[in-house]
Amino acid sequence: MTDWLFGSIRSRLIFLVVLAVCPGFVLAWQTAQQHRKLASADVQKDATRLVRLTLDNELRVLYTARQLLIALAATDHEFEEPNRCNMLVAAIMKENSDYSNIGAARPDGEVFCSALPLKGPVNLSDRGYFKKAIANKSFSPSEYQIGRITGKPVLVFAYPLLNKRHAVESVLFITIGLDWLNSVLALADTPKQTSLTVIDRTGTVLAHYPDPGKWSGKSVAETSVGKIVLAEKQGVTEVTGLEGGQDLVAFASRPDGIAVFASIPQDVAFADVTRIFHRNLWGIGIVGLIALIAAWIGGQWTILRPVNALIGTTEQLSAGDLSARTQLHSGKAELGRLAGAVDRMAISLERRYTELQTLRDIDVSILSTLDLHASLEILLDKIECYLPYAAATVKIYNTDTGLLEAVAWRRIDLYGRDAHLKSDFKTLPHLVFESKVRMVLDIASTKTDDREFLIQQGFKSYVGIPLEAKGDFLGVLSFFGKQEQVFAASEIEFLTTLAGQMSIAINNALLYDRTKQQAIDLKASNKVKDEFLSVMSHELRTPLNVIKGYAEIVKDGTLGDVSAAQVDALTKLMRCTSGLTDMTDEILVATAIESRSVKADMEATNLDELLNDLKANYCASSNEKDLELTWNLSANLPAVKTDRVKLRRTLQNLIDNAIKFTEQGSVTVSASYRPEAKTVAFTVADTGIGIPKGLHEAIFEIFRQADSSDIRPHEGVGLGLFIAKQFTVLLGGNITIESEPGRGSLFTVSIPVET
Repeated sequence: MTDWLFGSIRSRLIFLVVLAVCPGFVLAWQTAQQHRKLASADVQKDATRLVRLTLDNELRVLYTARQLLIALAATDHEFEEPNRCNMLVAAIMKENSDYSNIGAARPDGEVFCSALPLKGPVNLSDRGYFKKAIANKSFSPSEYQIGRITGKPVLVFAYPLLNKRHAVESVLFITIGLDWLNSVLALADTPKQTSLTVIDRTGTVLAHYPDPGKWSGKSVAETSVGKIVLAEKQGVTEVTGLEGGQDLVAFASRPDGIAVFASIPQDVAFADVTRIFHRNLWGIGIVGLIALIAAWIGGQWTILRPVNALIGTTEQLSAGDLSARTQLHSGKAELGRLAGAVDRMAISLERRYTELQTLRDIDVSILSTLDLHASLEILLDKIECYLPYAAATVKIYNTDTGLLEAVAWRRIDLYGRDAHLKSDFKTLPHLVFESKVRMVLDIASTKTDDREFLIQQGFKSYVGIPLEAKGDFLGVLSFFGKQEQVFAASEIEFLTTLAGQMSIAINNALLYDRTKQQAIDLKASNKVKDEFLSVMSHELRTPLNVIKGYAEIVKDGTLGDVSAAQVDALTKLMRCTSGLTDMTDEILVATAIESRSVKADMEATNLDELLNDLKANYCASSNEKDLELTWNLSANLPAVKTDRVKLRRTLQNLIDNAIKFTEQGSVTVSASYRPEAKTVAFTVADTGIGIPKGLHEAIFEIFRQADSSDIRPHEGVGLGLFIAKQFTVLLGGNITIESEPGRGSLFTVSIPVET
């Protein structure tokens, strides 16, 4: 939800519009508060003026009433006759509408004169103002009270009428009703629903306008407004009024405790302010709504549509569609510049992807074939797809002729191509090859021999990149364009990278060709060697056998007696002849192994018989060395299916090898069955010179010995262990060695046992 509210551009536009409108609402509220303060001040001023006017008018009425009473007192003879008195006061009251009654009472309080008809006897002796007038013999006003004659809330002013002895003969009185409050409100020009209330020092309502009957005689001492008015002499406040609403109240008090307060309801006082505030709010709200609609609709066309186009393009790009474009006008505005940047990025990505795809295809082609011409054709096909407007040539340096020879080309005229590529004169590729650096040239400004030809072909620009692999310069990759500066810097860098890949392909192809030729030459040499060894071995065996045969005849005395010295010489001759015969046999076997013409003749073999026969052979032969030949053969070895001859030859070679390299000590031959591995292990251990660990693998190679020097003390050509290893592998077994110089050697041959 938060992402939707604040993540989208449209919501942000709406949010900005709302932010822009908010100050208007704040300003309207502040203005309303200011107007409210001004209106409050005006209303409070009017209420205060109303209270003052009420008090002033009350004083005026009081003053007028006193003057009238003094004047009436001067005509005391008029009050001697009740009827005459009634007529007099009635006439006076008719001319003074402020008065509600005028009359006179005897000292005992009995009213004998009244402008209003009396409905019965009326006595005023219990009234405070009456008592005060008699006691003080002076003017005495009353508090607001219900008149006994009028029956309405009134103010009563009393004045004693004295005789010559200064005794009270009667008391004149004038009553004033609340009608004068109407004139006060009319003069004040106050708002409607303004109320005026008069209370005494106890909080009892003496007068209330309008609706006097509702509040007259009731106490307001416990109300909020009553507490404030009674506690303070005068002032202005906002407080809960008598009707329960919030009122603006102005109040003032007389020295005698009578207080007057005017109340104006706040909703009435601030009606104009509230109306203006609401009107302003509606105006701002309508303007804000119009702005929101404009932002919603206008934002769709001016912002959201291009932004959505940008988002769609980026999503297509992220999905792998590098041909996607925004289709927006690239202007100077922010969105236009952004659209242009996205399109340029897409173009760059597409070009970069094409470059990477081309390089990948080139890598695949390098691995797919090692044929030079096939590789170059594939490479130029890829380059042609990347640079369809450029011609390309590949020249490779021929180490035999010392010339750059064209081996592949694209978009070059056939006739001109032959003249351009097959000649040995100085060309642009020659300049690149000799300088060993990349060149970007304007063809018209060059002075090479192929300048005119290239201009005739319509070429104007040239890029030449030397082909280098492992420090060797192989040739030159050239590109020709038909426009000036047709090759961008990024394209040149890519072509340089591509030239590096091409150099690897060319170098691999050349190495392959050389290796292939060397393999052919080596195969021919091996064939000649094998044929030579085979022929020589066959040719040597015949004379060696003849020599050995004649030596045995002479030694046996068949041709006559021979001396002891002659027998010794003949014995040595026969031993050397036997050694040469064995060597020729080994050469023939090794030659057969190398030509892979040796096969295993697998048959059931009794190992006990084979080993006993081998043991008897060595026991019967003479041993010129001081060696102990020990045989540790397990009884009842299992029968195996193997090639008896090759197994015997393998063990014999190992035993012969141990005897040859052991001057003294022992040679131990062992055989045992290993049921866990289902193999029979044959070991030959000696106490001879030993073999360095670094030669443990090499001694099994053909014609290899631990000591290959010309002055080695031991005879042999290094075929015994080679034959033993090859025969063991042919029998499905393996051979291992454990040896250290000076500590002897241990050879182990393991062959499988069929179950």
